[in-house]
Amino acid sequence: PLTSSIHGTTDPVHRSHTMTTPHRNVSPPSGARAGEPSAAERTSAPDPLEGLMVSASGVRGIVGSTLTPEIILRVAGAHASLLAPGPVVVGRDTRPSGEWVARIAEGALLASGHDVVDVGVAPTPTILYAIRHHGAAGGLAITASHNPAPWNALKLFGSGGTFLTPAQSEAVAARAREGSRAWVTHDRVGS
Repeated sequence: PLTSSIHGTTDPVHRSHTMTTPHRNVSPPSGARAGEPSAAERTSAPDPLEGLMVSASGVRGIVGSTLTPEIILRVAGAHASLLAPGPVVVGRDTRPSGEWVARIAEGALLASGHDVVDVGVAPTPTILYAIRHHGAAGGLAITASHNPAPWNALKLFGSGGTFLTPAQSEAVAARAREGSRAWVTHDRVGS
């Protein structure tokens, strides 16, 4: 099986996906003192998505370990910043963590100026249908599908109830890594 960068966890299904890789310890370059960061290390921050499984459909990780409130805000905020104006549909599965993950994601969407259509507990096809039905700018499904209970994920959708293209997914991941989002002022928040 594919192994994640989280010690002791595996992906139970064989499929290709992109994973972040841990930083490796290297010897200091000649002329640098031990314990002193190199120029490259001083200018590069650690990858905030490290330890998550990042794929064309979104991000997944272990709740409270790699999938944290900060990560949910980063990813949902980045996704919202790339969507056209309009409502965003949010739904979730029945995992115990689903409700709080959905509320944080919804907060990021609202803070980005999007109205939220919360369809509650619903399978992914229903969420995709709701995006089309409401003419929404996109959507989020809070579900880790077949993965064990400690996992959860944010599946990202575009307008028309479609999965994001690989280029769109890469753009969301890049913005999430940068911490880029488009928070709006008090008079433009969503409802």
